[in-house]
Amino acid sequence: MSRIGIILGSTRPNRNGEQVAHWVLEVASRRRDAYFELLDLRDYPLPHLDEPLPPSFGQYQNEHTRQWAAKIASFDGFVIVTPEYNHGTSGVLKNAIDYLYAEWNNKAVGFVSYGSAGGARAVEHLRLVAGELNLPALNTMLDQVVAWSAALAPLRDTAVHAAKCAASYSSRCFCAGSYGRARRPVLIARLRQNSDGPMVGAHDFDIRAEDFRH
Repeated sequence: MSRIGIILGSTRPNRNGEQVAHWVLEVASRRRDAYFELLDLRDYPLPHLDEPLPPSFGQYQNEHTRQWAAKIASFDGFVIVTPEYNHGTSGVLKNAIDYLYAEWNNKAVGFVSYGSAGGARAVEHLRLVAGELNLPALNTMLDQVVAWSAALAPLRDTAVHAAKCAASYSSRCFCAGSYGRARRPVLIARLRQNSDGPMVGAHDFDIRAEDFRH
């Protein structure tokens, strides 16, 4: 069963995000196909990024970083609850994200936002950040977060992924192909709902007519 972390991205006194995050947890917990847990950044009081090495090295020196890394590594996907401050997300959330790298990779993420313009610009900010972390950001919510979290599981085999996804053109092609294969079960499910047969572009994911038979 997939484990989904609901990250409360505000630590401000009198924050509205606490009510929003508990509502998300209440709705999500009605499902029986995944485990959901609330992660309150108040419980992980990270200072401004103070690791001497880039997080992509994975060589964490500080105990607070190791605790945060272990917690994030334990999840298969995330729902991030974010406020909007000045057309962006909160500083404390961005700082918490920036602490880590591999622990975010190849996991699905959805967003619940609030604030000015419904927090839409904070979500756009987070989508850019998620893209750099190989953290697929979804337009829709719990159904796809759960489905994608399971579909991307093969790419979270860290030994294989680290060996095959070195920083080279050929390995980037391998990763793109692996990502496409991971998308296959999710795409099939969506096409079954919306079509009697393959759509344009389905050949990119090796989808055949028999995949649509119930």
